[in-house]
Amino acid sequence: MTSSYLLSRAAAPADTLETAARLRLVRAGLKSVPGVSSTQDGASRGQEAHAFIDRLAELSPGAWLEFGRELALDPVAVARCRQARIALDSILADSALSIAAWRICDAVETLAFPTMRCSGKWTREQRRLVALAHHGAECAALALLSRDHLDEASAGALIGRFSTS
Repeated sequence: MTSSYLLSRAAAPADTLETAARLRLVRAGLKSVPGVSSTQDGASRGQEAHAFIDRLAELSPGAWLEFGRELALDPVAVARCRQARIALDSILADSALSIAAWRICDAVETLAFPTMRCSGKWTREQRRLVALAHHGAECAALALLSRDHLDEASAGALIGRFSTS
């Protein structure tokens, strides 16, 4: 199972009302994202990041765990992501996207929280995998937001595993 599969066909949430409430909260915080550029087709990078956040909201704790497991099996990709994240952090610090980036990080944290909350029942290794998935999702969302400022290799390293195409 690949992460693309996980995001294109999300697992059914255990509590649909809780998921819907979390998503409403996240959307309210992301309603206006300042400093976001437009792409050629008119869709803003903020909208791409919002769509990604919507897909994250549908993931079950098991899907987060599976994605973390998939990341852990590819240490070369993790190393590339670390390097790309350094470039991304530099771009976000020096651009008008800093507030939008904070909102994106907060949204990912809000959506990952129920999975992290389950971690008391999980082994130490499973908690590590969920943390890895959380970090990967945050990097991908931030890369979608700032893709216009990132080189292709960095964008691919950060977004590639979460791609739905």
